[in-house]
Amino acid sequence: MLHTRRQFMHHIGCASALGALSPLSAWAQTIDQLKIFYGVPAGSAGDSVARRVGEKLAASPYTRNPAVVENKPGAGGRIALESLKGAPADGTVLTLSPFSCTSIYPHIYSRPFNPPHMIPLVEVGGGERTAPQAVADAMAFYAHIGKRPIQVRREIKGHIANRLQAALWREAFHLVDQGVATVEDIDTAISQGPGLRWALMGPFMNLHLSGGDVGIAHLLDHLGGPIESWWQDLGAPSMTEALQRQVTEGVAQALGDRQASDLARARDALLMELLRAKQVSGLLSEPDDPHT
Repeated sequence: MLHTRRQFMHHIGCASALGALSPLSAWAQTIDQLKIFYGVPAGSAGDSVARRVGEKLAASPYTRNPAVVENKPGAGGRIALESLKGAPADGTVLTLSPFSCTSIYPHIYSRPFNPPHMIPLVEVGGGERTAPQAVADAMAFYAHIGKRPIQVRREIKGHIANRLQAALWREAFHLVDQGVATVEDIDTAISQGPGLRWALMGPFMNLHLSGGDVGIAHLLDHLGGPIESWWQDLGAPSMTEALQRQVTEGVAQALGDRQASDLARARDALLMELLRAKQVSGLLSEPDDPHT
């Protein structure tokens, strides 16, 4: 058994990061058996993680029979993915594969945000043949262990959070490429500017507050045009060797004599304090937040 919530969430996060489907009925109902197929090179780190996750699920009191866990390497994981063909839509057949499942398969995918033992976000979605209750069970499971699941309502490259990150990175690289700002100043613009508010509320709620008493409707009515004009002016940089070198040198200059490992520890410590403060205060809790 896992002895701490952090260990448990870490294992669940590792499984999800490999493309694992959620143990859909882990706390909502008892199912007959889970079948888990994965396709990674034998003896690899992915093989080790998948086996550990399988062992934990095999010992679950929520299945009447031990889980079937089998590695089907080859074809870059596609052989394991083929195991979903003809599978029931209740989520009792799971696959861990480097590939995202196509929507024709009855599947659930769950994507945590790294590091998964610290960041609450998990993106959950299914395919055309996935039972809606299976998705609901997966969402409830992650909420039950302290995560904050959101539903990806149709498959799209990068899912949700990564696409939002990529949009910001795109403009950040463009501004460096065009000589508008240094790497350090762009980082400061986010970490000492809107990033502080984004850690508390998302983009739409922040926009709503910017609209005063009338809210986002008033803001969009008056600023919708200018916002659209900014969109049209955003850059589309290419990841050239020159741009990569410019950004790499800019990061080294901003880092100075500091060690990246020290910064990572300081970041994680402050992140834990922020998460704790948000939970303890309850001031910005969402209506359906089960942890307030």
